Amino acid sequence: MGMIEERTGMEILDEAGCLAVLRSTQVGRVGVIDGAVPVILPVNFVVDGRSILFRSADGGKLSAVANGEVISFEVDVIDMGNHTGTSVLLSGKAEVVTDPDELKRVIRLGLHPWATTPKPHVIRIPFERMSGRRIAPTAHGELFLG
Repeated sequence: MGMIEERTGMEILDEAGCLAVLRSTQVGRVGVIDGAVPVILPVNFVVDGRSILFRSADGGKLSAVANGEVISFEVDVIDMGNHTGTSVLLSGKAEVVTDPDELKRVIRLGLHPWATTPKPHVIRIPFERMSGRRIAPTAHGELFLG
């Protein structure tokens, strides 16, 4: 068990815990700024070392990468029945993967778009910042009102 944050009562995940959560799921959300508006979009992804990879069509995500913006990425694993869950948030300056050999390697990792529309671009977000939190079940399932 990781360190418990006194203020929130949540378990703080270390890097290994964050990576385990990332590897346990295939769908996350990418956060970018489109104009002056934050936009959060679902993507399927794979973990590759200290980065995540996802595919994209032209549009807001690709524009944010081309503009050199820092991109956020989040995954949540929720247990509705037990009112528990885990969340991992990371951010980094993303890049489009263009090297043909690297693209072949990435495809072998199983990075295939779920959407039926073409997603010709592969985007990598390195883990420049990463944090994770786990909400543990309360002892009696009570609602904490602070």
